[in-house]
Amino acid sequence: MKSKPIALFARCCITGLALGYGAKKFSGGSGDASPPSAADSSASKSGSKERGSDKPAAPSQVDLAKEIPNATSLRSTETLESLKADNTDLYARLALWMVDASQEDIAAYWQFYRNQKDRSNDINDVIFINWARIDPLAATAAAKGTPDEHYAWWAWSCHDPKAALDAAIATNPDRINNVTWGIGEFHPDWVLKHFDELPEGGRDNALQGMAKWDDREHPEEIMNFLKEKGYGFHSRLFKVLSVRDPWAAYDWLQKNQGGDDEGYRGSSDSLMTSFVSSLALYHPDVLARIAETTPPGEMRRKMEDKAFSSLLKVDLEAAITQAEETKGPAVAAQRLADVGAAVARTDPERAFGLAKRLFEVCPNPWELGARLVSPGGGYTRWGSGESQQADALLGALVTADPQRAMELGAGPETQTLFGRTASLWAQRDPEAYANWVEGQSSPAKKDQGTAILVYQLMNEESYAEAAEWAGSMSHHGDNQIINVVANWAQRDPEAARAWMGSAQLSDQVRQALEGYLNRPNR
Repeated sequence: MKSKPIALFARCCITGLALGYGAKKFSGGSGDASPPSAADSSASKSGSKERGSDKPAAPSQVDLAKEIPNATSLRSTETLESLKADNTDLYARLALWMVDASQEDIAAYWQFYRNQKDRSNDINDVIFINWARIDPLAATAAAKGTPDEHYAWWAWSCHDPKAALDAAIATNPDRINNVTWGIGEFHPDWVLKHFDELPEGGRDNALQGMAKWDDREHPEEIMNFLKEKGYGFHSRLFKVLSVRDPWAAYDWLQKNQGGDDEGYRGSSDSLMTSFVSSLALYHPDVLARIAETTPPGEMRRKMEDKAFSSLLKVDLEAAITQAEETKGPAVAAQRLADVGAAVARTDPERAFGLAKRLFEVCPNPWELGARLVSPGGGYTRWGSGESQQADALLGALVTADPQRAMELGAGPETQTLFGRTASLWAQRDPEAYANWVEGQSSPAKKDQGTAILVYQLMNEESYAEAAEWAGSMSHHGDNQIINVVANWAQRDPEAARAWMGSAQLSDQVRQALEGYLNRPNR
């Protein structure tokens, strides 16, 4: 959005015209190509009302005043002396005072303010924008040869780009860059038409000025122009277009693939990501329709995911229906996990039903990538190996009913599910989880549950308890004990050795542990 000097300047000009305080024009004129000033364009929009004819009548100052409620109440009661005496809320007070301040008053205030410590750029801007509106020659003359000279020339370009440019070329070439930047900032449409007329050394500044603001009236034209001139993809302008007219933004992006510049010059990939995010927030219905027309691939998947996330926020039942009807197992798993987590707090029974459906469709959503097996027997997994959605659902189910959640991973094909569910429960309530493990009648399930408890206790540095549980395992208990004590020895070798002195261990395990305890430079 525009900074407050520019925005408030426009409001002040509208108010000033409504009260009959029009801005003076530079006596040199600006030629046929000069666009209207910000004040002129704002006023004409305010006054374009139908008055019983096919064409709008030219607005009078009285008409303009009628269109601004209580316009006279906006007139400042400040004086030059009161502004000098009190700088509280200075910007708003000064801007309103300048609506009908004379050139002499503005000059006098500048002579005061220019000597103040810790001056604000915003105050400098509003002073020179209003001063140049009335008398740009006086403003530039007052700042000539000072560190503030650039403010005056930049402000002049706000009101009369052609006159400011001609004057800089003729009398002060060092200020061409300030003028061309201002022209690009305030009058991008003028730059589109007259770019080749700008001095070559100032063209880059004009382009940077064009790129400064996001809320342009015709973002497509400016984006095309910047791209044509080598300034890549303007991500902020594109975001504005995405919110205003998503179909136009989508068409523009389809015609402008490629590019990988940095800064505000984003790549086409980054613009597409921004486009999807903007539509998910502001136009989720349009995003869903665009996704339907997009060829299968990663981008379509992103669009569909964002559209589903938006639907989940506004219509849970519709999201559940869509999740249940989704065909692809990977996508179905993610959507079922999302809706299941959403209903878990208020309707655990339904959440467990959705979870059951999820793991029927996709028993292991944590391993969705391709498994590449080498000739030697090893393998590498390519693709996604995580599912945050499934973990979120499991967390909600463990909170609601941990024992029932454990039953979801009862089958041999769901070992990963069993392990993740057990880990969540062991982290949240190790005592309750330990009681559940102790009560298991199946030796295999008990060992599997115990191994997870041992790992959790090790993480908590409860090594003695972890070793005791490891010793209770039917299979692989010796390996678990060695692992626990080896880690313990790194933290506290004396405590580990003391535990070994009273533990009932096989000679093989004791010999292996002595090797860990006797290692130098632990």
